[in-house]
Amino acid sequence: MKKYLNSFSFSKIMDEKEYSQQDIEIADIENYKSGGESTFNYQFLVMKCVSNCIEAGKHELRTGWTNEKVDNSGNITRTYIEDTRKRFIESIKTFKSILEREFDLDAKTNIKKIDEKLQEKKTELLEEQWNWYESLAPIPKEEWRNYFVKGFFTQTLGWYQAFVEFEIECYREILVELMKLTHRRDDFKGEDFEA
Repeated sequence: MKKYLNSFSFSKIMDEKEYSQQDIEIADIENYKSGGESTFNYQFLVMKCVSNCIEAGKHELRTGWTNEKVDNSGNITRTYIEDTRKRFIESIKTFKSILEREFDLDAKTNIKKIDEKLQEKKTELLEEQWNWYESLAPIPKEEWRNYFVKGFFTQTLGWYQAFVEFEIECYREILVELMKLTHRRDDFKGEDFEA
């Protein structure tokens, strides 16, 4: 005898005369996979992406650095500490690329506006950085020459840091749009379990 979990009642089963021990099968809910034969679960993938974004964004977002330790023999060991800002941004980019095929008109329009705003800011900051470099006197300009390529940020200067901070805020807005899209699509609707 099968009953849906929502309407499942042990007292009702116990009262029925047909009850036997073989009628009830205890399901392992923790390891439950829907669709028996399917090996790919899109809802699970979306949920995993959301989880990764939350995990990456819930910590302090800071620049990466390299730790150097010198042992007793004088050997230097370098360990790179991850840039958590970039990890957060990349998590959202991955989520966006997975959901892109599901974009509705609202998502396409709003995310396009955010992308355009981000590109405008990047262009503005790169232009400011280049103008600063071009305004330098000949000797300092020569010293900076190896660090400047037109169209790219010099990471040791403030323009790059300003862009990354702006980029984080834009990707937070994109994350909000992606979450609204998953809500509109009802990606996290519950599934019926049978007992």
